[in-house]
Order: sequence, then structure tokens, then C-alpha cells
Amino acid sequence: MKTAAAALAMLASIVCGGVAQAAEPVDLLLVLAADVSRSIDDKEFELQRKGYAAALTDPRVIAAIVGGQHHAIATSFVEWSGAGDQNVVVDWTVIRDEEAANGMAATILSAPRSFVGRTSISAAIDFAIERMATAPVQASVSSAVIALRSLGRARVSRRTPGAGSVARTRPLLSAAIVTP
Repeated sequence: MKTAAAALAMLASIVCGGVAQAAEPVDLLLVLAADVSRSIDDKEFELQRKGYAAALTDPRVIAAIVGGQHHAIATSFVEWSGAGDQNVVVDWTVIRDEEAANGMAATILSAPRSFVGRTSISAAIDFAIERMATAPVQASVSSAVIALRSLGRARVSRRTPGAGSVARTRPLLSAAIVTP
């Protein structure tokens, strides 16, 4: 329970403006988290990668980014599977135009698959929350999003022994996101 409370506190501080004020402000912190566990075959893996790349470079997405208050988002792409298997494929990248979006999409498409392991959705959420804390930008209030994709069922528990299941993580995460 301590881990869940710590994760909730960390996310709440991020969402409420606790991100280190290093660089420029952005409209959104976005962690794209792709499942690369054993339940994802090569075809599904490729489909995930192409889907994320297509979404990032879609003209409607670029228009939405450019149309924001700060005209930029910061995003990180991670792959995950088991309790100890998370990898940052693309570190925090500020996207403010088509060129930056194309660069991130190209990196996503060209990187090798991180690993194949068991499925721990709660560990993926924990890792994504930790990623938010490393963002080198300041996001607007209530603009932290984790886009997590999974086909499999959780097969292993969190990385932190004694922590709750994904069923207990979701409400905490939702509460942190909607709390001002």
C-alpha cells in the first residue's frame, strides 16, 4: 500500500505542476506504453509500432499539437512486459511540428523489440508514472497521460513486492489524474 500511496503522490505532484521547471512549457506529457510480452506476436508488435508512428504523424494530431496553448507536447515511448521488464525506447521528446513528430515516429519504427516476457500491467503503470517524474519540461495542470496498450492478462505482480494489483492501481491513477 505504501508503494501505491507513493505512486499516487508522485503523479499528483506531476499533474499539479510539480515537474521540474527546466525547459519550455508544453500542453501535455504523454507516455506511450506498448506491451511486448509473450502475448504479442511479431505481427501485433509491428502493428503497435506502426500505429503509434501513424498517430504521431497524423495531420490532425499535428494540428491539435500546434493549436494548443504552448504549441507543443512532450512524449516518451516505452515498452514493457514483466515486473522488471520496462525499456525507454524513445526518451522525452518535445513535438511542436511535423518534423519532430516524423523524427520520433522513425525512431519508434527502427528500434529493435526490447524483450519478450510475462505480463505485468501494474508494473507498466508504475514505470510510466516514474517516467512522468523525469520529464525535462513543465506541463500544464491536469495534462499527464499514460496511453497503455496490452493484449494480455496480468501474469505477474508489480515490481515492488507487496504492492497491489492493477485493479487497485487504476482507481488510484484515475483519482490522481482528475484531482486538481
